[in-house]
Amino acid sequence: VRNNAHLLGLAEKNLLNQNTKELLYFINSVGIGMAVFIGGQLYEGNAGNPGFVGLTSIDIKGELCECGQKGCVELYCSKKNIEKKYALKNGGKTPYKEILKKCDEGDKDAVDLFTTAGEYLGMAVSNAVRLFDIPVIVIGGLECSENHIFFKTVKRTVMEHTASFSIKEVKVHLGQLTEDNFGLGGCQLVIEKLFSQPKLIFKV
Repeated sequence: VRNNAHLLGLAEKNLLNQNTKELLYFINSVGIGMAVFIGGQLYEGNAGNPGFVGLTSIDIKGELCECGQKGCVELYCSKKNIEKKYALKNGGKTPYKEILKKCDEGDKDAVDLFTTAGEYLGMAVSNAVRLFDIPVIVIGGLECSENHIFFKTVKRTVMEHTASFSIKEVKVHLGQLTEDNFGLGGCQLVIEKLFSQPKLIFKV
């Protein structure tokens, strides 16, 4: 059993480059998830479920999150919260994809919202780069192009905050897969295990 961030990360890693050993994959969804690859392997943590970067606090005096903490990353940049913030200014519920489109059309509220969201998500990614010393990043779930202000702001923020840290230039890639493609990662996980060399262990 794996969460969607880990499975999508597996699939995106395979699409990016077979020789990529270290990778941080982020997915922007209802929350913000992350998959960490070290030495070519998915880091599974203590219970197989690491990477809930969306529930890490980025502003200890910020908004109250559903988890009980203040200033969690996802409050400022997850799809759910982008919809909430846009609704507060414009009334009624507007789907995330429609807000993306409004941003492209120059809607000031949408532009301001995605600029701020990009800065917060970019800071979260920068923190992870500093934490793991991994310079290859893939960000999925944004559902926009590389020229959209959301992705461009995330990338700019990451580059600004890692320039003096990483020996290698940090590469920020836009994910190629949609959220419902997580099954590709599941298939990859099963196939890799299926053809692995069986082990026989004797206890003496």
